[in-house]
Amino acid sequence: MPYRTTQNPSPLIPLVPQLDGNLVTFTSWRSRLKDVLVIQGVLDIVQGKIPRPPAESPDSKPIVHTKRGWNPEDFCLDWDHLLDMAHSTIKLTLLVGLSIRYRDLKPASKLYNVICEAYEKNTWAR
Repeated sequence: MPYRTTQNPSPLIPLVPQLDGNLVTFTSWRSRLKDVLVIQGVLDIVQGKIPRPPAESPDSKPIVHTKRGWNPEDFCLDWDHLLDMAHSTIKLTLLVGLSIRYRDLKPASKLYNVICEAYEKNTWAR
């Protein structure tokens, strides 16, 4: 059993307005999505503040410096799982057309940044 389990965000995902290509919904989408990612405990991963730990040899003890309370022995596995969860959460908040457009864009941090940059660029152009 994992040292720390994350909250199930499934009931919260419908509260995030679906991003549909409209600049009006972008601000509320980003704000609500960040709230859900914080509850999941993955916002730091999406923002790149906690990079993926390097793979270590089986006989060495991993050195992990995080305040989150992850199990240091399973940190790589936990990190991969959390990254997948963040990626899926972001995609579930997109309209189907956008979800298909960004389906191959990984990791979650890149997906989030590309979407935000596209909408922020359109906002600045006005």
